[in-house]
Amino acid sequence: TRSRSKTLPVPMVYTQQEARLEALLSEQERLFKELQASSDALQASPTEDVNRPNPTQADLQAQFQALVDRYELYLLDHPDYVPALIAYGKLLRQLDQAAQAHVVFVRAAQLAPELAVVHQQLGNHFAERGQYGQAYIAFSRAIELAPAEAVYAYSLGELLHAYPLQFLEEGIFSNRAHLDATAQSAFQKARDLAPHNEAFARRYAESFYDTQSPDWAAALAAWETAEPRFPHPNPIDRRPPEALGA
Repeated sequence: TRSRSKTLPVPMVYTQQEARLEALLSEQERLFKELQASSDALQASPTEDVNRPNPTQADLQAQFQALVDRYELYLLDHPDYVPALIAYGKLLRQLDQAAQAHVVFVRAAQLAPELAVVHQQLGNHFAERGQYGQAYIAFSRAIELAPAEAVYAYSLGELLHAYPLQFLEEGIFSNRAHLDATAQSAFQKARDLAPHNEAFARRYAESFYDTQSPDWAAALAAWETAEPRFPHPNPIDRRPPEALGA
């Protein structure tokens, strides 16, 4: 019998640059896991003095600062390495250093304007600073670059829902009906792209209640699609008000 040669898996080869970034990402993941564990422990001990410094969290803060310093040294060696810029920018946002993170993401956008995640992060920053027009442009660009990414569509929907008056005042939308329809379309796209995501399914169904002229039949259809897949412990009658005698 002729023996068959087996194809052995090819080991993944990292460059030194990639290996250093992988080590930073691993350390980042470890620290956030420890931070979560520390927070859970504090919540489980309500009698503990909340004003007393927590040695574990104080130590973690020092370790996070050391990680930031390591990223800075890394980027001195590889200032144009976009994966590192994105990872560092996300770390800074998680550490509530939004202004510094924005500078990093602007640099990443200059180097790789075709990356959707960069525009998404810029959009987050603009939205937080009240620059809603800029946020709209950034989120729309992210959707254009990665049309299959549900969270980008969802983010655009939430942006429009949260600040309708600002968008109307700035003239980005000429009327509320157009804005509502655009937000709903974004929520529907997020639901359709991620059909197993309960939050997206429910948010699309809820979006009908955000509009000034709800389409109750479409709202009911959206709930009838969502609730069998994600049953609520206390079912709500989703029929339109007129059907309920309201």
